[in-house]
Amino acid sequence: MASSLKSLTEKLKTVELVIFDKDGLIIDSEREVYESWKTVLSENNLNFSDEWFSTIVGIRIEDRTKILFRQFGKLGLEMQKATLNLIHQNRYDTIIPLKKGLKELLETLSYLNIKKVVATSSTLLDTKRTLGVHNILEEFDLIVTGELVEFGKPAPDIFLKCSELMNVSPSKCLVLEDSDAGINAAKSAGMIAILVPDLAKNSAEVVNMSDAVLDNLLEVVNLFTAK
Repeated sequence: MASSLKSLTEKLKTVELVIFDKDGLIIDSEREVYESWKTVLSENNLNFSDEWFSTIVGIRIEDRTKILFRQFGKLGLEMQKATLNLIHQNRYDTIIPLKKGLKELLETLSYLNIKKVVATSSTLLDTKRTLGVHNILEEFDLIVTGELVEFGKPAPDIFLKCSELMNVSPSKCLVLEDSDAGINAAKSAGMIAILVPDLAKNSAEVVNMSDAVLDNLLEVVNLFTAK
């Protein structure tokens, strides 16, 4: 692991753009999503599992809708509406905290003159609201949402759109993700991909394809500042 991290540290010296996922990576939102789905499935006498949750997290709502309809029919759509209502109710009452090391990483990247973009399956309105609440909206050069591309994660479209709009080669982009869909998308785009796991259980395949698996964003700071 030490030798692979050393190699990655060298590779990061070529990075010109860092692409951030939002939910579960910038903000610590996955727990409320996790608990909300767990509650709604329980209310409908359905089993909830970490493996199942990993299949619906980190993707666009329209893609999740298709999965739920295939699995549960109209009940799946009703459960999604109930879950979203529960999540929005919780977010109205509280401010979701930032993930550990996020502000330190943003400061480090600014110091190194590395561009920063948010690439998220959330809407632009929700993303701007979330970043604005924490006064970090201006930290990012661009926000790219799933609304701007034909196919959402795990397709590479959203990351390639970031590369195109920022005029940075995919090989010089680093993607920070917590979901299987995000890592698959990043690697398909030909980018460096670091997995920072959250609550969703990542597959062994995704763990193996990631350039590194780190506990938090402070560890990403350490890679960028290593001598």
